[in-house]
Amino acid sequence: MIKFFRNIRKNLLNEGKTSKYLKYAIGEIVLVVIGILIALQINNWNEDRIERKEEQKIISNLNNEFEANLKALDSIINRLNSGMASMEKVFNLIGQDTSHYSNYSIDSLIQQTLISPTWRPSEFVLNDLKSSGGFSKLENNNLKKLLFKWSRFYNEIQETQTQVETTSLSLIQFIKEHGSLRNIDTHDSLFK
Repeated sequence: MIKFFRNIRKNLLNEGKTSKYLKYAIGEIVLVVIGILIALQINNWNEDRIERKEEQKIISNLNNEFEANLKALDSIINRLNSGMASMEKVFNLIGQDTSHYSNYSIDSLIQQTLISPTWRPSEFVLNDLKSSGGFSKLENNNLKKLLFKWSRFYNEIQETQTQVETTSLSLIQFIKEHGSLRNIDTHDSLFK
């Protein structure tokens, strides 16, 4: 193909048709420029396609991570609800006749009130996005805002967990000073 165009140029120059040669040269330049522009456009489309594919992979990984975190959080919430229900029962026993309760029942209720499970969600994908600058690959601005809010939300949860743990430790200290912890854990399935 290149040989063909070279022959056309030589023939035009040899025949002394300079104006036709210039028109031909300009046409050839236009064709080369059009070819380059088409190649650049195809390259841009390909890069966009690759970026969208990467974005979908990131979103899928984030979804999987947050689904697992939500499942773990639901389990923690169930345990905390059980502990709060036991605490309510203990509070209702205060000042009441407890002779119809066995020590086992009261000990079990107190043991369940001392539950303070901690939630440590996975943040591998999120931390990877932060450190690699992957947020720029995300097109959805609402998703970006939610991911930035996540850190603040998690810090609030950690503060609440710290308060719950402090309260549990205070309760344990109170029981040690004014009662006995001897039988509290013995009937629990986690007791070893």
